[in-house]
Amino acid sequence: MALKGGNLRHYAEISRGFQKDRINALDDDGQRWRWLMLFTLSDSKTFPGLLGKLLAPMGDLEVVGSVYTDSSFRTDIGLAHATWKKDLEKFIAVGLVDKCWVGNNLYYWNANFHCVPNKYRPKTKGLDLRFYQSFLELLDPKEKAVFVLLLEEFRPEGIDPLKFGIPRVSDSVMNLVSNGDGEGLLFKDSSVEQIRRLMVGVSKRVEEFVKKERRNEGLEGFRAFTDYFTEKYKKVYGKPYIFAGAKDAAMVKRLLKVFKYDELTGLVDEFFASKDKFVKKAGHTIGVFGSMINSLGKKKHRGNWEWGDHSHG
Repeated sequence: MALKGGNLRHYAEISRGFQKDRINALDDDGQRWRWLMLFTLSDSKTFPGLLGKLLAPMGDLEVVGSVYTDSSFRTDIGLAHATWKKDLEKFIAVGLVDKCWVGNNLYYWNANFHCVPNKYRPKTKGLDLRFYQSFLELLDPKEKAVFVLLLEEFRPEGIDPLKFGIPRVSDSVMNLVSNGDGEGLLFKDSSVEQIRRLMVGVSKRVEEFVKKERRNEGLEGFRAFTDYFTEKYKKVYGKPYIFAGAKDAAMVKRLLKVFKYDELTGLVDEFFASKDKFVKKAGHTIGVFGSMINSLGKKKHRGNWEWGDHSHG
């Protein structure tokens, strides 16, 4: 199957950087298409890139039923399973997919899913925080334990295993695993309290790290925006912009809580290009920019930019 239209654009978007050579190493467009389907199935998973339901592994039947849906596969289920096995070998060989056993369960993972340029890769720093944040959002200590075991096995690029207590904590968790069958990872009944205590300690470390990174990310976003604004001002007026102290700083922080960096710089461009009489009279200051933000947004996006509409905090 040839890639075309929206699928081709999606394929082009996620095949940049380190993925390019891996994708080109696949056998044909049909195999590339099926890999893209696997990649799409990984969207918004608890463990970024995992093929599974939350933290339960996705079996071969589920993969075949979700990906191998062409007419030729629907009429020959044996061919579908054989093609999946062949594809999987190739995906693993070129580094697009990884697999591991955790207890009695086989997991498949789209290798370094979080590193692919897509909606999870904003242009600010803190690109790997989704792993840490996903862990903190889990409420069940047993699910957190599975998350830690998957981290140890797959070792995502840029994720610090020490923040999760790996290998000490993961070794302790494995000692509490039951050998029973079933979907997901089973733990001994007597181990629940031990797992809870282990995950409380890990959660504290991860939460402290995330808070620190969020503070740094906010500071860097502030600096990036002010640099952009001042460069724009100097280009227009031929002289440096003089900040209005705490007043300008407060406005920038407020704007960054409401708008993404790319949205905001686009509005700055529109602000400096504006022929509005009020802007000409009041001047191109951060304060005036903030007061004009809704009208700028309406011109560019034909929508109503309210302070609460585009909150990303």
